[in-house]
Amino acid sequence: MNNKYGSLYVKLLNALDSIIQRNKLGFSFVKVTTYHYTSQLAKPQSCNGNLPLYAGSNSIRCFKTGVQNTSSKNGTGQNYFELLGCDVSFDIDEKDLERKFRARLSQWHPDLHSQSSSELQEQAASLSAAVNQAYSVLKKPHLRAKYLLELKGTPLSEDDMTVDPSFLMHVMELRETVEEESDKTRLEHIRESVVKETQVCLQNLSEAFQKDNMEAAVRETQKLQYYERLREALVERLD
Repeated sequence: MNNKYGSLYVKLLNALDSIIQRNKLGFSFVKVTTYHYTSQLAKPQSCNGNLPLYAGSNSIRCFKTGVQNTSSKNGTGQNYFELLGCDVSFDIDEKDLERKFRARLSQWHPDLHSQSSSELQEQAASLSAAVNQAYSVLKKPHLRAKYLLELKGTPLSEDDMTVDPSFLMHVMELRETVEEESDKTRLEHIRESVVKETQVCLQNLSEAFQKDNMEAAVRETQKLQYYERLREALVERLD
């Protein structure tokens, strides 16, 4: 349903809802029907309801049972992968991720809910923010890897460095060269080298997650973070 007809649809639901409320029928047509077509989010584990969930600012509830689900930090009861309809995996098709992100975001476009109650507008804003946050993390490999480690119960600690000292020395030397080098051609060569090294790191990280080797995944994620900082420094110098 596109935004134009979606907006008209919501207006119609609001009109029907007003009639229902005036006749004290004790049931909200807007809440149930609007969210039936806009979202099909997962039910809380303790909920046996068969109606879609709606999101509040801090939780998500089933319309039928009213059961809360606060099992995720984003307030939707889903992790970032589930929220965007992706498999929980480090390996992601970035174009498919973007397509799913835009599809989810369009469900909660402000225009679609501009005529809704303040509660529904708040719920839409909450879900829209959660979708944006999920995409901002999953689209970047180093953030996606760090988030996946958290999901697997192995959160990355900044104080726990497991990378080889020789790698740290290599990165420090590269960083120093980037900061001091003024020759754009030389900087471009360094950038190409960093890109190649990053690709090797990404491949190693993919294999580590596939084999559920968390020790290797932590080590490669830490390396990836260093490469990301190098990339940012190179972008700044080459601009």
